[in-house]
Amino acid sequence: MIKIYSGDIGTIDRETADRLLACLGAERKERVTRYKRERDRLLGIGAGALLSLAVSERLQRGGSNAADTDVVFCEPDAKKGAVCGAHAHRNPGADMLLIEVDFSSLVTDGFPSPAELETGKGEHGKPYLKRHTEFHYNLSHSGTKVMLACSDSEIGCDIEKIGPVRERVVKKAFAPAERAYVDAAEGTERDRRFTEVWTRKESFLKASGTGIDRVLGTFSVIGEDGQPVKTIVSEEGQYDVYCPAEVSGYECFLCVKRG
Repeated sequence: MIKIYSGDIGTIDRETADRLLACLGAERKERVTRYKRERDRLLGIGAGALLSLAVSERLQRGGSNAADTDVVFCEPDAKKGAVCGAHAHRNPGADMLLIEVDFSSLVTDGFPSPAELETGKGEHGKPYLKRHTEFHYNLSHSGTKVMLACSDSEIGCDIEKIGPVRERVVKKAFAPAERAYVDAAEGTERDRRFTEVWTRKESFLKASGTGIDRVLGTFSVIGEDGQPVKTIVSEEGQYDVYCPAEVSGYECFLCVKRG
């Protein structure tokens, strides 16, 4: 089972921020308090709160937040086929649970202690929980949205607010098929495709744990047929690409290692 937790920092008022800040791990709490921009501070608090919630449910300490969940079933990269809500239908592919979190009503009873949230870093800087190394998770935020994905396998997620094409990135970091995919569109659709490719690439880099140490143009999330690939094969293994939900104004993808 893959779980995706998401929330909007627009639901975090000052009282909620102070309440959630107390539930963060020591490292994140210290980092958040150094942020000068309020939006960065709230994104950091939101990300930490999602991690605390995910770990508490992993340890079966949750329950009071269970009503906030909707079951979602997606096929790999089934961007237009994801079904959300109480009447979700199951399709072949990966079973996913999409959990929309309203931070203002988030119940923190049973949240893990700061010690349980202590993180280490892998060879390329990917964080992991020192006390729960079998718990694979990844965080992302953009605009006002925060997302966390977790599973029993290596996982990476990325959410990006759709914005103007960065031409230098296309030239320097995109493979030929990716550049062709972006250049085949115009206007706002070209902007969307650029954000889509970048988000897909980021989710893979985060899942594989290589980050920007990998040369970005050496792999492609667009196939020779000009369509997005459902699986990325690399020296680290095979990774399936999914769109867990459609978020207006954003592109959202996750990548999960097979096996």
